[in-house]
Amino acid sequence: MKYRDRKNKAFKLFDSSYGSYIPAFALIEIEDIIDFQNFENNHDELKGTFIHEYCHYLQDVSTTYGFINFIYSLQELFLKLGMVINLHRKDLQYNRDIFGLLRGDDEIKNDIFYINKIEIKPHEFLQDYPEEEVKCVIVTYNGKLTFCFGSLCISESMAYLVEKRLYKICERESEFPYNVCEMICDKEYPEFAKNELFVLALCEISLLERNAGIFFITALRLMKKKNFLPQNILDMEKFLDKHFEVGFRGYRNQIDDILTDLYPGKNEEFVKVRQWIISRFELGCIYREQSKMFISLSLSSENIQERYGRWQYIMNHFGCPIVIVKGRNVFEGGYLEGKSIDLRYMLGPWAIETAFARGGKSCPLKEICKMDQDKKYSSLCEERLKEKLKIDNNCFLGLFFKAYNIEI
Repeated sequence: MKYRDRKNKAFKLFDSSYGSYIPAFALIEIEDIIDFQNFENNHDELKGTFIHEYCHYLQDVSTTYGFINFIYSLQELFLKLGMVINLHRKDLQYNRDIFGLLRGDDEIKNDIFYINKIEIKPHEFLQDYPEEEVKCVIVTYNGKLTFCFGSLCISESMAYLVEKRLYKICERESEFPYNVCEMICDKEYPEFAKNELFVLALCEISLLERNAGIFFITALRLMKKKNFLPQNILDMEKFLDKHFEVGFRGYRNQIDDILTDLYPGKNEEFVKVRQWIISRFELGCIYREQSKMFISLSLSSENIQERYGRWQYIMNHFGCPIVIVKGRNVFEGGYLEGKSIDLRYMLGPWAIETAFARGGKSCPLKEICKMDQDKKYSSLCEERLKEKLKIDNNCFLGLFFKAYNIEI
């Protein structure tokens, strides 16, 4: 996710003024009109934005960080909807606390001018979990300010480096979170930091670990201690494989269970969407078995056209999730066993969560339904959503209210 205005920027990870990715719902939102039919005719900054968000989609379905994010985000949604899930309140709070720590901070007080030191130590709130051995990375910057470095910074730094490898985007300097991994590498191991591709690869493999921040720092320090400077991506992967047991930790049965709750019943479209999402995670496993750094490897060529070609190959395999442009135009590219499937049903759970956040007065899908003749838009969608759901049996969003047994 990236912000556009460098002069008036807010130091928030989720500033979505230009583009955003919604974890667990495989949903990309783009603010500017983008021409997907003639993609290369778009300006580089816009193409870079889409690639940045698409990278988050790949992280979602091919990293341990993405898998955990997927599971926990949907657990929170089910609780909001009052759905019964096999999770005790105590366990839920544990997930919130520990996962929040692993993700790290999502905003800072000031721009980063200088990193003073980087420490690995227990977080103070872990005293509530004496059996938990999780530690965190605390970065001290600008003299005395600190932030917790975790998977969110790593995922954003990685996405920024990916778009930078493909397009001539605006260069960022010392910006949180996009330059954080580069700055940490420069502080810890300057020779390693000179190669942006190596920083990208370290970000990618770190997201395969539950505690990505700890792994990032530990692996970086080990490489420096042993005077190891990679010759290429495969050289680096071989070194890290020798010293760590790294892998994509995602379990199909957990995905199966939670998708059955998300898209319940035998509705044909629900079944297809469940199958498509599961197949994305399975594809992620296959790619990780071939290379734990397959994204970085695809971008390793010095020839920019080769990079484009290899990246396009990955996109053709993984397909395109839902893309909403300017809040109304929907694009998708989901295929299952060679046949196109309607991924718009993935908008239902996201729309319900958004409607709850807004107080349930307006439908988040109203602009989309205005332009889609398959959906039935009316003025009730604007500020009287509950009334619309009660009288319209064909409402797309109403299908999900019924599936979840939510009282209108």
